[in-house]
Amino acid sequence: MSFDRVIGQERPKNILQRALVHGHLHHAYFFSGPEGSGKEALAIEFAKMLYCSAALDRPCDQCANCQRVGRFNHPDFLFLFPMPKGTPVEEEREILDSLVAEPYRRKQPWANPQIIIDRIREVRRVSVLKPLEKYRVVVIAEADKMNTDAANALLKIL
Repeated sequence: MSFDRVIGQERPKNILQRALVHGHLHHAYFFSGPEGSGKEALAIEFAKMLYCSAALDRPCDQCANCQRVGRFNHPDFLFLFPMPKGTPVEEEREILDSLVAEPYRRKQPWANPQIIIDRIREVRRVSVLKPLEKYRVVVIAEADKMNTDAANALLKIL
């Protein structure tokens, strides 16, 4: 999926492209909208655009960086979503794979998952490390499902 294939959202796409072209990137962006509106897809495509090694038409979906971000295998890209504590890595990978297959509908197998403080501590741990590429990108899907401790810990990072 390339940036062109994000359905609608022309104004946000233009804003993000201009920010990158002019070198005026902010340290955080907030994508909001109803479920299925493409906010996660736009955030992932923006991450691809940041890492893409193509000269024009970024993200290209052809370079290694675009492909690694698209498969959630890039070392500087972290995608967090609500899940129960102690969820096996295999289940987490299954959900990420469902997002690769259908970027507008992530698989949600649990009734009331939360983003717990341990996940935010993971963000804090990796955020102090120097990125291997240009940037470190963290996408937090459904941030409204953070518990209070996690939300407070995230505020300290931001």
